[in-house]
Amino acid sequence: MNDILRKIIEWLEQEVEGQEVINEYEGGLRPKCTDGTDDIIEGRVESANALLEQIKKWEIEDVKNKSRTRSRRKNN
Repeated sequence: MNDILRKIIEWLEQEVEGQEVINEYEGGLRPKCTDGTDDIIEGRVESANALLEQIKKWEIEDVKNKSRTRSRRKNN
């Protein structure tokens, strides 16, 4: 994994920590903000989770493709 991708993943993982805020108002520990900030946090968390999942899929595809390429080279 290159350095930029690692930094992106770290940043996305930090964004996912916003789930704690969501858990607080969903669990009744505090009211949901009416100014939209909690909605923004929800959107950022959802986007970060979706992108992390997509990165995992791409990494799996990349490993499979590299494995196929190595296998073809051995057979030639």
